[in-house]
Amino acid sequence: MAQKGLTLRLVGFVTLFILSHFSHHLLTALVIPMLPFIRDTFSLSYTAAGLVAAAFNFSNGLGQLPAGWLADKVGPRNVMTIGLAGVALSGALVGLSSGLPLLILFLVLMGLAGGGYHPAAPPLIIGAVGEAHRGKALGFHVIGGSMSHFISPVIGISLAMLWGWRGAFLGTALPVFVFGVFFFLFLGRIGIGAAPRPSAAEAAGAASELPDAPSATHIRTRIIPPGDWTKSLRLVAFLALTSTATSFGQACITFTPMVMLDFFHVGEKAAAMTLSIIYSVGFWAAPLSGYFSDRIGRVSVLVAMSLLLIPVIGLVTLVPYSLVTYVIMMGFGVVLFARMPVSEAFIIENVSPRKRSSVLGIYYAAGMVGGATLTPLIGMGIDRYGFQSAFSVTALVYAALVLVFIALLAISGKRISPASVTD
Repeated sequence: MAQKGLTLRLVGFVTLFILSHFSHHLLTALVIPMLPFIRDTFSLSYTAAGLVAAAFNFSNGLGQLPAGWLADKVGPRNVMTIGLAGVALSGALVGLSSGLPLLILFLVLMGLAGGGYHPAAPPLIIGAVGEAHRGKALGFHVIGGSMSHFISPVIGISLAMLWGWRGAFLGTALPVFVFGVFFFLFLGRIGIGAAPRPSAAEAAGAASELPDAPSATHIRTRIIPPGDWTKSLRLVAFLALTSTATSFGQACITFTPMVMLDFFHVGEKAAAMTLSIIYSVGFWAAPLSGYFSDRIGRVSVLVAMSLLLIPVIGLVTLVPYSLVTYVIMMGFGVVLFARMPVSEAFIIENVSPRKRSSVLGIYYAAGMVGGATLTPLIGMGIDRYGFQSAFSVTALVYAALVLVFIALLAISGKRISPASVTD
């Protein structure tokens, strides 16, 4: 059984996953801050720049699907190693690319390799903590991703000023690869993630080596009974809402450096550093949202965050450049990071243990593929109509979709009685 509290050993276990999350995103987070440099190198339009970013995001989203399925079948350890070491090797190839076609090819490879991390990590983390701490633990895990997105632009810009954007990718690839190998060996040594359904003897052996981190399959859940279409509708509506927020938020964030550079006319370095401001809020937004979702419910927090993104998208180019501009930019980070631990906890609590990683893969794939699809469309709108019109229309379309999915959540919630929930 999972521990009821966060003991010192559990804190160490979660901290290791924070570091793994940081390592995974340290390289993949370079794509957006390097986009203005890549655009200048190849003289790209906004539409073409959006397609370059979409090459990574689309493949990263697709990579979540086989990764989730493999994690359920063969265990998450090998899949997570691909997610860490794989992005390092393909990221190094990005740095060695000599032309735009090779750059796009290697970004696609990095995206596919990067799909191995997210579907595998949450079930392992949530299986190590008590029910009352699930959202909080996943919130702290998100800090690793937020930290890397905060630091990556700083490191990337510094390296790009010295060696160009290719040097930024090459300079971060080696440490990520080294950590990926270390993480693989460490998990193997403590007997975590080697098999999805261990035998009683194996489970006992693993528990003796790491008593505070039991198998992720021993989680008290509310699994959807066969034929219970109302709970199925609720899960689908929840996934649609969180994926829509991810898609629109990520697509808009892709253009924030160019909004600052070309619309507000700040410097290149300051434009790229805007991303650090956006992602810095993950340090507090993710743990707080996880904490509150443990107490007031996952759906309530997700709905609040989804609604918040409407004015954030709509106002980012309408408000004159000032300190308020950066406050609005931070809103992207609040929505991005606050819904992550909430969504992961909801999925794990409402999906069979044998399908958790697969559904997590679908969740991540939907958000990333949706964002990759929207990015060039928004870029096309910017090319034709300008930043203000493109972002205003995007906010209106997003608002319409969000209201539909919130209505479906409300309808499905009313049809579910407490007696229909099985633990």
